[in-house]
Amino acid sequence: MVLVWANTIFVEIALRVYTTSIPILPLQWNRTFLSLQKNFELVSRSLYYS
Repeated sequence: MVLVWANTIFVEIALRVYTTSIPILPLQWNRTFLSLQKNFELVSRSLYYS
């Protein structure tokens, strides 16, 4: 439950930052956001299954 809660908060913050910075660095930030999301998913999965 804690991981799900942390995940939703992370996604919420990331989306908020993402939407505010779209005009500035769309492509570069998009890549950063996607890699962050993937890393976070991997970490939360490994924590969940360990």
